[in-house]
Amino acid sequence: MLISPISYNDTNRFKGMAILLIVLHNFYHVLPQAPIENEFFFNIENTNYYLKSVIDSFSPISITSLFTDFFSFFGHYGVALFIFLSGYGLTIKYSSKEFSNIEKIHFIWKRILRFWKVIIPLIPLSVLVKMIKYGNGLWETLTDHIGEYLSIITFTQTLIPGKEFVVSGPWWFFGAILQLYNIYFLIT
Repeated sequence: MLISPISYNDTNRFKGMAILLIVLHNFYHVLPQAPIENEFFFNIENTNYYLKSVIDSFSPISITSLFTDFFSFFGHYGVALFIFLSGYGLTIKYSSKEFSNIEKIHFIWKRILRFWKVIIPLIPLSVLVKMIKYGNGLWETLTDHIGEYLSIITFTQTLIPGKEFVVSGPWWFFGAILQLYNIYFLIT
C-alpha cells in the first residue's frame, strides 16, 4: 500500500478546519447549558451530560443544539489536529536537512520574535481590559498578575502547574508550540 504525503495545500485546509473547530468550541462552550468539555481530564459526569444533551437534541425544538453541543464538547480536538499538522509540516520541511546548533537557535529565535510581535501588543490591551473591569482595584489585580505576564513573555506558563491559562486562556499555545520546537530540535 502506497501512502502519499499530505500536500502543503491539504495541510492548510486541515489547519483551517482545526481553527474553525477551536473557534466554534470557544464560542459554544461558554453558552448556558452547553456540555462541559473533557480537555485535560476525563470526567464521566461531563460525558454523561453530553450524551444526554445529544439524545435530547433529537426533539424537533432543539435539533440545533446537536450542532452546538458537538462543537462545545469536541471542538478542542482542533488544537491537537493543528499541532499534529504543524509538526508534520516541520518534519517534512526539515527532515532532509542537517541543522547545526547555531541554525537551531536561529530558527527558534525567529519564532520567539514572531510570537512576541503578537504577545507584546496584547499585554497593554489586557491591562486596559482589567482597568475597565476592576477600576480602583486595578493595582492589586496587576501586582497579582505580574508574574503571570512574565510567564507568558518567557513562554513558561505551561511549565507551571495550574498556570497554563493565566491572564487569557489561548496564550498557553505560544509556550506549548515553542516547547515543541525545542523538543523537535533536541531529537533531530
